[in-house]
Amino acid sequence: MELITDENGINQIFRPSPAMTVRTHRRADRIREALLASPSNPVRALEIGCGTAEMSFLVANDPRIQLTAADISPKFIEAAQSQPARPNIRFQLADVTAPAFLNQHKGQFDFVIGNGILHHLVNNIDGVFKNLRVILKPGGRLVFWEPNLQNPLVYFMFGTKLGRRLMRLDPDEMAFTKSWIAERLQRNGYIVHELRCRDFLLPNTPSFLIKPLIWLGDLLERTPFSFLAQSIFLVATKSDAADQSPTS
Repeated sequence: MELITDENGINQIFRPSPAMTVRTHRRADRIREALLASPSNPVRALEIGCGTAEMSFLVANDPRIQLTAADISPKFIEAAQSQPARPNIRFQLADVTAPAFLNQHKGQFDFVIGNGILHHLVNNIDGVFKNLRVILKPGGRLVFWEPNLQNPLVYFMFGTKLGRRLMRLDPDEMAFTKSWIAERLQRNGYIVHELRCRDFLLPNTPSFLIKPLIWLGDLLERTPFSFLAQSIFLVATKSDAADQSPTS
C-alpha cells in the first residue's frame, strides 16, 4: 500500500487507487448523511486532519454544509488550496486544540468530523475530547471513521514492531477498539449514538475484486464477524453537562 508522507516523513494518506476512491466515497457518503440529518441549515462542520482534501470535497458536496477543513501540515493545506475553490469550503492551517483556535471558534460548529484522525491523538484523547466540546454547539456531534484494532491487518500495522516499521507510523499513533473509544467518549461528556465496525474494502484491492468485496463486507457487517471490519464508525453527541475548560 503506497502512502503520502507529511513534512516529517511519516505516512499519513493512502495514495489514490480505484479501491481507495470507492472507499473514500463510501465513507464520505456516510459522514454527509449524518450531517444532513441535522435540522440546522446551514450545517456548520469542522473537519480535523483534512489532509489534501479528498474527503472534504466529497462531504461538502451539498450547499447546506459549510465546512471548515483544518490540518496542521502546511504541505497538505497547500495541496488542498490548490484545487478549484468551493464557496462552502474554507481551508485553514491550524491546530484545532490550540487555545487560540478554541477561543476563536467557541460554540460555532454543529459537527466535528474526521477520517482516521483520533488514532493519532490517543496519548491525549481526554484532552482532545474536552477541547472539542468547546467548539461544538450545544447538542453538537462528533462523526469519525477510525482504524479498528481488532482487524487482523490493522493489528499487524499498529500492534507489531514489524508492521509499524513497514508502515512508517508516527510513534504516538495507535488504533483502538470500540470499547476503548466508547469509554473515553462517555467519561468526557459525550453520548454515543452509533459505534460500529464497518468496511472490509482494502485500499489496494484489485479493481475486479472491489464489487465482490463490498458485497461480502456488507454481508459480514450484519453478522457476528463484523468486529473484524477495518474501521470503526462513531457518532457521539456533546451532552448537556457544563462545558469543560480547554486542556493543553
